[in-house]
Amino acid sequence: MPFSDIEIQPGGLLGADANADEFYQAGLACAAGVGSEMDLISAHKWFNLAVSKGHEEARVQLAGLCLPTPWDQADIVASPLSRAVETAKLVSGRTPETSPALMEMDWGTWEGKRGVDLIADPSSGFRDIEHWGWHFRPPGGDSPNILRRRLLPWVASLSRDTVAICHIGVMRVLLAHATGWGFDGPAPFQIKRNRLYLLEISPSGWRAIPEPIRLEHRP
Repeated sequence: MPFSDIEIQPGGLLGADANADEFYQAGLACAAGVGSEMDLISAHKWFNLAVSKGHEEARVQLAGLCLPTPWDQADIVASPLSRAVETAKLVSGRTPETSPALMEMDWGTWEGKRGVDLIADPSSGFRDIEHWGWHFRPPGGDSPNILRRRLLPWVASLSRDTVAICHIGVMRVLLAHATGWGFDGPAPFQIKRNRLYLLEISPSGWRAIPEPIRLEHRP
């Protein structure tokens, strides 16, 4: 799950005058369960608000970061969404290939709704992601296994070291597949910003490298 060690303003206290970073920090808080239950639906909303309101701020911050050696020489593939493509350009200095396999999972009828509201509605079918298993899916949306079936053929097509610029849900499914976590309790990993998460993939199986690698500041 996403994690921040910065003190985060609860999203419910943000007003229309909040800046992009405050929206972004609120998204991290909801996604990590800081100060309340983990709420991925609200997190998605706050992240989208951050992008729409503070895209230039995010662009300037990302422009100061770059891929560390040797990953600056790897193939670069991004989700087709424009913000993922731009992130890839900023941190790699190259125009990435894109793949629809790296699109975020579909939240179905939960898209744009707050987790607390879905919990309050018995007909929504809402449950925390730690109790999904691989096959639970939001109404009209994707299950983790649907996303995994989309990702595995793309992974199998890779022929050399590759950096994928993608979304938190995609990263979660890839790490779950590599670690054996089945969306059935606390995840054995945390997804933090500005880091590379390494997966070693061979005919004998997948292995997640325990320690992620930080992006570097440009000289």
